[in-house]
Amino acid sequence: MATQAPESPTTQRTALAAVTAKMLADLRALWPTLSVPNLQGSLRYDVLPAVARQYGEASATLAADWYDNQRATLNVPGRFSAELAPPPAEDLMRAISNWAAEPAQAETPDIETALARTEGAAQKLVADMHRDTVIGSSERDPNAHGWGRFTEPGACSFCLMLSARGGVYTSASVRFGSHDHCHCLAGPVWSENREEVDTYRRAARSDRQREAANALARKWISEHL
Repeated sequence: MATQAPESPTTQRTALAAVTAKMLADLRALWPTLSVPNLQGSLRYDVLPAVARQYGEASATLAADWYDNQRATLNVPGRFSAELAPPPAEDLMRAISNWAAEPAQAETPDIETALARTEGAAQKLVADMHRDTVIGSSERDPNAHGWGRFTEPGACSFCLMLSARGGVYTSASVRFGSHDHCHCLAGPVWSENREEVDTYRRAARSDRQREAANALARKWISEHL
């Protein structure tokens, strides 16, 4: 089977970082136009759903491509195609918007803290859709061993602690612990040898979905790297 050059979790993380960086840049440009008295409602009903729809779907597409490509490269038996993670539930949107907007609603509004909270929550939301795509697909794939956690260089003690707990998770009850601005990945595993997660092969997927993800990544990379 012909394959392209392998893509490691580090390369996948770079692509995801490009998507989230573009999202944060657009969020900062939009921020001055938001009404402070109506900030909670704007975040809940407009801003966060738009982030999930555009950038969350892009990150989920990156993850689904990664999953399918590695599966094909490793010649995993059976036919299976990764599914994109769904957008966040309404109760999560409500909780995030309440928390993020709280400093702006104080007697002395703290707009900078509200922006910082919104940025962190939005980044986590987008990154979680990437992780949830891998985790959900590995749970549905009858031939997958599970998923592993791949920390970034210089990861915080919280992430290192979670990574040290074990190599491969298989239970649907295990959630991916993450925090705002966390760049750890969930990677699919078809063997107890986690190094196999580094293998990558391009697979077919919706041109619209792939172009949405790739365009965001290319734009940020061309502007910043």
